[in-house]
Amino acid sequence: MFQRHYQVGDWIIYRMTKHGVAPGRRAYHVSASQKGESYNYLVDKFWVVDTIDDQGNLHVRTPGGKTRILAADDRNIRRARWWHRWQWRQRFLTAEMRRDSAEAA
Repeated sequence: MFQRHYQVGDWIIYRMTKHGVAPGRRAYHVSASQKGESYNYLVDKFWVVDTIDDQGNLHVRTPGGKTRILAADDRNIRRARWWHRWQWRQRFLTAEMRRDSAEAA
């Protein structure tokens, strides 16, 4: 199987499945739930790889400063391409600043 290799500092986009009554403006693939009271949808999250542990799991930093652990082979992760880096650069830069400040502490 194809294996992706990530490095510390890589900018990644994580496709997160969400559920709610009012999808935001960045939501896509919006579909009504079975009874139509809420929606299922996807939202892209813009994170920076903080560290990689011995098992190959990615520890990523969000723009809000939180950390998350993801399997490196998760199909919802993809590297940010140049147009993503340009379009969403502020989100990535915010996550990167949080990562740098966490390293300094």
